[in-house]
Amino acid sequence: MTPAAARARARRELAALAHTVTRWDEAVLDQAVLHLADLGQPFGMNDIRQLVPEDACTRAGLHFQALIHTAGAVHHVGYVTSINPRAKGKPVGTYLLTTDGRDYLLARRGDRRIAGRAA
Repeated sequence: MTPAAARARARRELAALAHTVTRWDEAVLDQAVLHLADLGQPFGMNDIRQLVPEDACTRAGLHFQALIHTAGAVHHVGYVTSINPRAKGKPVGTYLLTTDGRDYLLARRGDRRIAGRAA
């Protein structure tokens, strides 16, 4: 399998799992990304892992993939070694939130607030 075919397959498989990210997880992870972006430094899963409950961490990779493929919401800038013991030292990406990404997350937060008031 070529690298391009492997990437395409991975994207399809991740898209099929996207429904497992609950609205609660999405809200928690969006808030964490906005907070980390406000610090002005690259951030990634190591940072998320230190902020959010373990249950949300298990779906954070899907969340990141959605941000990467949503209108350039985050920009990949490098790699660090994972602090997750199950990852056994594998590299994980670090990112910066783009202006469009910030606008997207803030709009999504506003949409959740409106939906919450309507319920």
